Amino acid sequence: MIKAPPFASPLAPHFEAFLAWKRLAGNHLRVTELRLRAWDRFLQGRLLPGEPLTRELVERWLAAHANLCGRTRRQHFYLVCAFCRFLRQTDARTFVPEPWARPGQSQTRRPYLYRPQEIAALLDAANHLPVLPDCPLRAASYHALIWLLVSTGLRVSEALRLTLADVDLENGVLRVRETKFRKSRLVPLAHGTTEMLCDYHHARLRFGLPSQPDSPFFVSRRRRAYSYGVVVSTFVYLLRQTGIRQPTGPGPRLHDLRHTFAVRRLLEWYRSGADVNSRLPLLSTYLGHAKVSDTALYLHATTELLEAANGRFRNFVKTALREEGRDED
Repeated sequence: MIKAPPFASPLAPHFEAFLAWKRLAGNHLRVTELRLRAWDRFLQGRLLPGEPLTRELVERWLAAHANLCGRTRRQHFYLVCAFCRFLRQTDARTFVPEPWARPGQSQTRRPYLYRPQEIAALLDAANHLPVLPDCPLRAASYHALIWLLVSTGLRVSEALRLTLADVDLENGVLRVRETKFRKSRLVPLAHGTTEMLCDYHHARLRFGLPSQPDSPFFVSRRRRAYSYGVVVSTFVYLLRQTGIRQPTGPGPRLHDLRHTFAVRRLLEWYRSGADVNSRLPLLSTYLGHAKVSDTALYLHATTELLEAANGRFRNFVKTALREEGRDED
């Protein structure tokens, strides 16, 4: 098998790190690597060491592929954008193209990753929701629901469909039934999450709320399962109460708690030195994805994540050089 020539432009280490980061999601990257190597050859002689990746260089590279068919050209464009965003984490001067949008098509919103202090503020705000006469557990329900979403990464619809029979508080396990991909799964809970759900369950019993096995775990004012729309609107209210979202216009969403869970899990594995490649299928199963590549959509680059990934990559290079009996340049 012929070994691919190494990257040789001033961005060579960044191309290597970007590929290594993408491989962590379990993707097959043959085409991606070929495109990056072609871009690397294009930059040789055009980009000097220490210079930023400018608008002119990016647009010249994109223009060279203007004759590709529509789908291939979009894929090429998305790869360029992804690498530019990756590079911008370490060089703020990097030009990042505007997101691709067809005429009349809205641009995809990037997920919002909640900081720990924002999650704490949301939980506190939920605890102070006004009590309604016919819904005495309103505050407790939203506090428990947000905590559950933060600690498990469940889809909102999955959490709202949980019944009392689905929540095994003795063993700390949820049974999530017939989800997005018509699959059921068991979701183990952290000890603190189990204790919190026990407290909420005892409160349900004290207020005489439905206790049949098929009763909804999170009970609304009509003594039925909360509707998705009501939960979303209440969460937006909490976001604005805490100042995380502006009084008007779009902003962070409830579903972004799922993105936050996935990214924080990956970051903790990096920091602990775990074998991330072997653990990604576990995360994919835990989140209820049909395949590992679906999980990659949730693993968005953050400054912390990129620093951890770059550190792991540097350690890998040092080890490889030592094994070859060479010193690091």
